[in-house]
Amino acid sequence: MVVYLYVLLNAALVVVYVKWRSGWLHPLETVVYGFAGTIMFQNYSALLTMNLARVFISSRIELELAHVLNRLVLYPLLGLLFLSLYAAMATPVARLACTAAAVMLLTAAERLEGQAGIFVHMNWPVWYSVLYWCFFTVALVGFRRFFRAQLLRQWRRDA
Repeated sequence: MVVYLYVLLNAALVVVYVKWRSGWLHPLETVVYGFAGTIMFQNYSALLTMNLARVFISSRIELELAHVLNRLVLYPLLGLLFLSLYAAMATPVARLACTAAAVMLLTAAERLEGQAGIFVHMNWPVWYSVLYWCFFTVALVGFRRFFRAQLLRQWRRDA
């Protein structure tokens, strides 16, 4: 039952992103930032699960599938939605508010997975998750600035 809920949630998020995505991100940027978000969350999940034994992932197949689906779709798409909104913000205060909202949303999504039995934290305070998602959003913004600068430099050189 849980996996079906997350399948619907992920599908709805894909539809929202495809319909709502405007010209704030180039399609190439969407692919690259999506991969970057996937890699960052994959490493986070692997580090907590295998190395630190701070997270328990159920061995029930439907919960494992929900976790894999969330790692590959939900969190990267939430990162892309954050970057799209961040690119649309004009002032530093608005960007800070957008970042704070994204951190809260990502932390809530991770904690909801824990309540559903998918990604259960053991001896892991909430502020650790908040700290990781702060790193995640700031790293995505930094990667966006770097990649966009490289993309524009290449475009100007070829033009």
